[in-house]
Amino acid sequence: MLQTYLQIDKEEHLTLIGKPINENGLSKPLKIESAHIITCCIKLGSKLIGKEVTGEIWTRCDYNDRKGKPRMADGSLIFTKAGVSFEFKFDSNSDTLYLHQITYEVTLLPKKRRSRYIPVHLFGELPKTSTGINFITKDIIDLFTKDIQEADTSLLQKRGSLWTIGHIGSTSSGLKLITNIIPNIIWLAQNSNNLTLRGTSLYALGLISRTYEGKQRLIQNGWSMYTQEEDINRVLSIAHIEYKGDITKNEKVWEEVNKSIKQCKLTEEKQRVLKLIGDLSNHITQKNAIPELRKINQTNPEIFVDEKLYYCVVVLLENYSFQLQARKYIYQLFEKLLSSSNFILNYSKAISTLEP
Repeated sequence: MLQTYLQIDKEEHLTLIGKPINENGLSKPLKIESAHIITCCIKLGSKLIGKEVTGEIWTRCDYNDRKGKPRMADGSLIFTKAGVSFEFKFDSNSDTLYLHQITYEVTLLPKKRRSRYIPVHLFGELPKTSTGINFITKDIIDLFTKDIQEADTSLLQKRGSLWTIGHIGSTSSGLKLITNIIPNIIWLAQNSNNLTLRGTSLYALGLISRTYEGKQRLIQNGWSMYTQEEDINRVLSIAHIEYKGDITKNEKVWEEVNKSIKQCKLTEEKQRVLKLIGDLSNHITQKNAIPELRKINQTNPEIFVDEKLYYCVVVLLENYSFQLQARKYIYQLFEKLLSSSNFILNYSKAISTLEP
């Protein structure tokens, strides 16, 4: 039986030490016969610990590991296997080998939280220069403000506008352009029935609070930067919402989706590509869809420069739930089309022939 404890040195290296003990709990080296096999578990809870994790839960020490190893002057034998150090003592009088202790260096968790960086946003960079801020006209601000204020704006568009306003307001120069919309963002953060929208509003307010001027403007509008029970309750309170059904089961939605796709009159091969892209929304079906799409992209890459096919894909993206990695892969398939100089013009012409 081993008595285990943790030891930390001056350099803050943490070591797990196990020493054999007798039935009275006192430290006593363990006699080792040639046939004895020592195994120790390097799993703590559900995680493997240590600096040399190999994926194996157990580390084994047998006769072959001990055989022929050079001993130190005092007769001790120390060797390391898979990050675990085994220390033996040899008694020359009795010609006996004893296990003295087992040690294992444990990797400490980071001392501070890993920083999380918000991706660079165009409208967050423009206000940082006098030239850039001149591009942000009142009409542009009014457009984003309208998206945030109007109830019939789509959720995706409203969230996009919130992120944009938040990035603009993250600098002192940009804050001056968006002060009028701050009360609306605070209201959404506290009262929106859509929790996704409420969360995005909180992020936008966090961006605005990056500057001293931004903090003061938020306080003036009743938004405190300090954690208080009253403020938390206002943010976390959720009104009773009547469940109106799953959009994926809404027949009218899918009638419109099928109508839009049918108007494009895709060839049989393009219909197959569209079906495979739809399969990317499911983690089970995407396993077969990805290699099929990759094969089509290699044998017939021109199929992914068709504007109407891309339009149908956009319809799917608007109505299906795709994970971020799947969305990235889809855009990679159409990279040649999206990066072409005439994409916007050709795409507009293609979809203008379709019925609204």
